[in-house]
Amino acid sequence: MSAPLPVASAAAAHDSRRRARLALALALGAAVLAVLGVMTGSEGWSWRVLVVDLQSDQAQLILGEIRLPRTLGAFGVGAMLGLAGALAQGLFRNPLADPYLIGSAAGAGLAIVLVLAASTLSGAFIGALIGAANAASLERIGLVLPTSMCSAQIARLAAARMNETGLGRA
Repeated sequence: MSAPLPVASAAAAHDSRRRARLALALALGAAVLAVLGVMTGSEGWSWRVLVVDLQSDQAQLILGEIRLPRTLGAFGVGAMLGLAGALAQGLFRNPLADPYLIGSAAGAGLAIVLVLAASTLSGAFIGALIGAANAASLERIGLVLPTSMCSAQIARLAAARMNETGLGRA
């Protein structure tokens, strides 16, 4: 007959079994969510639409290149956000630590605003340059009305200024 297990090892064994059950439940939940993510199409969640999509000629395109990468990307982003949260909580030894504690949420918001502003400004700037170049080319041909000659002159001045400052060089 074996000796009874010490209380500490019995508690550790119970804790190990509980963690294994939790890991299994989380893996099962992730698998269910992955199936639901692949099922989600233009009409929402539908087994009927999924079966029709699997039988279509474009099943590889729909599932392999649209739905599956979208689902895997969502899982990856969720995992990285969870890891970032766990790292912040471990780093500060604070179970209530969140992204606002170190300012990463505010920094991310600022970065988004800067990217959107830069893309809007550069898009408008490029559009203005294209319009000015069109006006200048029409003026060279002689198809520009006298009132739009002013815009062509402005375009020339802007192009000359850009060349002087180096903005016009790629």
